[in-house]
Amino acid sequence: MKCALRGARPSPHTYLVGVGVSLTHFISSYFCPFRSFLHDFFCWWGWGRYLTPRCTGRIVGRDTLDNFSTFWRNHMNNQENIKDFLNPEKYPFPDTVPLPPHLNPFLNDGVDIIPVIIYNPTFQNMKVPVALQMLEDAEKKGLLRGVHTLVEATSGNTGYALGILAPYFGIRRVIAVVKRDTAPGKLEQLRLAGVEIHFASQDKTPINEAKEMGAQDGYLNLNQYGNDANWKAHYGWTGPHVWKQTNGKISVFCAGLGTTGTLIGASRFLKERNQKITVVGIILAPESAIPGVRTEKDLRQIEFDWGSFLHRAELVETKSAYQKSRALCLAGIMAGPSSGFAYAGALKFIQETKEAGQLDGLRNSEGRVVVAFTCGDTPFPYLEKYSMILDSEDFNPLDPLLVQQ
Repeated sequence: MKCALRGARPSPHTYLVGVGVSLTHFISSYFCPFRSFLHDFFCWWGWGRYLTPRCTGRIVGRDTLDNFSTFWRNHMNNQENIKDFLNPEKYPFPDTVPLPPHLNPFLNDGVDIIPVIIYNPTFQNMKVPVALQMLEDAEKKGLLRGVHTLVEATSGNTGYALGILAPYFGIRRVIAVVKRDTAPGKLEQLRLAGVEIHFASQDKTPINEAKEMGAQDGYLNLNQYGNDANWKAHYGWTGPHVWKQTNGKISVFCAGLGTTGTLIGASRFLKERNQKITVVGIILAPESAIPGVRTEKDLRQIEFDWGSFLHRAELVETKSAYQKSRALCLAGIMAGPSSGFAYAGALKFIQETKEAGQLDGLRNSEGRVVVAFTCGDTPFPYLEKYSMILDSEDFNPLDPLLVQQ
């Protein structure tokens, strides 16, 4: 068989590199947090640096391996480059569009509903900016000196992000203090990141237990529930993201309340640009459970003054959040339960505002009401929950085409 490029016969090494590239693509796509980076690099190195020169008759061998070694030493072993790669600020904001008519029952009222994807493309995790900001702030303040273990109360996302990021700050051990009803998928995510799982005692909250453990010598609790780096990360990333993706036309910002950092940081940024923006906090209804968000009772454990940033609060139950999550997924938006939670709260707010005859007070300069809600998770860590929480009729493929109020 002749190579099509210059009639040169491919050497056995060419086939070896082809197999290597294919295997690398498979492994990096499914198992490696640097999957996109590795895939792009090996496609460039394998085909561009090795395969093509051999087909054109040029002799390449040891030089190519030396080039690879140099690349690996200079980039993969450089912690600053890795930090840059993991930094969400280095990525363009994901594009977003208003929901289609079958997911927006208020379209004829001049309302646009926009899902804003805020989970980081590298981790599929909205807590990456927060974890990175907390680590960088702690490093600048000298708080990481002598620390070998981080302890953090988490529903999963922050613990996972810290598990990946902490080694690049010289910390090899991360302990996640979690509730006993944490989704199995979230626990597996934590284990994948090398995070140790500690189930909170029944007589203590995860937040208080993490603080106690973090007070030991060599331990540190960054405490996302009271660390200003939390909301500052959203001020610097989520707020600009929402503003840009709505072209500055946003009327209403809706976010679920967990640590409350998303709502505080993003709303601060948005209100600095337009004081007329209405901020709606979505609170978990009593006796409900959704990963990452809290009931009003549990929000009392949060150290931030989150209530001062709200114009309205809406309560959403578990089933409604999972129903709306599934509806978004069927529309091609991979939104998990906390995303469905924010969507359900946004719909509830719009309905109540319409019934009160107050929609016109929310219109922007173009006469539209632009409602943005945050999508901070995917459904994949919680797949088993959907069948447990939803009824069989909720899985009718036609149901999401009609959004029920």
